[in-house]
Amino acid sequence: MSAVERELTALKNLGVRGVTIGIKLPLLLSRYTPLASKYANFYAAVAEQARARGFTIDVELGGLFCGTVFSTCSYAYPRTIAGWAKLTAEQARIVIARVHPNYLDILAEPNTEAELTSIGALGTLSGVVQFVTATLAQIGARGTTKIGAGAASWFPVSWDRAVSKTSVNVLIEHIYPLSPAIVQTITATAALAHQTHKPLVADEVWLYKSTPSLTGGVTASGDEAKSDAYSFFEPLDEKFLSITRQWSTKADVAFTSAFWSEQLFTYVVWTPQLEAGSPTQTLAVLNEQTVGAWGNGTYSASGLTWAGRVRKG
Repeated sequence: MSAVERELTALKNLGVRGVTIGIKLPLLLSRYTPLASKYANFYAAVAEQARARGFTIDVELGGLFCGTVFSTCSYAYPRTIAGWAKLTAEQARIVIARVHPNYLDILAEPNTEAELTSIGALGTLSGVVQFVTATLAQIGARGTTKIGAGAASWFPVSWDRAVSKTSVNVLIEHIYPLSPAIVQTITATAALAHQTHKPLVADEVWLYKSTPSLTGGVTASGDEAKSDAYSFFEPLDEKFLSITRQWSTKADVAFTSAFWSEQLFTYVVWTPQLEAGSPTQTLAVLNEQTVGAWGNGTYSASGLTWAGRVRKG
């Protein structure tokens, strides 16, 4: 918690006004882990610290990135949409009761969720509507939390249009990276949000460094994260974050969250040794430098751009 508090304070000092917290399934479910109650206590404490700093709180559900550089976990998930909706609703109820987020994102990347859970139907339009409808029905009382779902920017707006016909309070958008097609989609999704009177929440935005060999799937996520960390990409990230800020204002987006919080503080200088090493090695260097930046009160140009500040000197 001491590290969490330092990061939240550093984000506050930078000028950030909200945080996205990933509370991934099945961490809060006791039949999957004996630590479930401790995880719930931890995330409740994180939210309390965030609220104390005046932050808007967005929580993302969805499956853990098991079998990747981010986690070596392995869980026996249900193999049906109905089963996954039941688990999601169960964890959502705990999050609403303990964390009290402003926004709760139950689904934003259908293809990612389908890959993580091995439930192929989650990657279909009909499957998404079935999942969202079933999950919302089982969550019950929402309190002050606004529940959202959607399809990421690489899906046609027809997917968000279908989700908007459910009882979600907000539409969720993830933006990675930018292309003419994605620009058209997010413009159409913002218009849809206004038409349906369901605010738009873009709780993941970043200039993801995909290549023809890195297709953006779960298996490539570690290599893409490694590329994202390098400092020679910072000018591009600045441009992306500046454009995204402008779009958020013009589109009247309710909440927008940059994905890599570390790069708001620092980047890693590329070396042949890091390039030859694993993503885990590069990310460890990035984490170490980030902690140092919190203590020094320093920010990257990307961070200053995202906060709407101008670098001094």
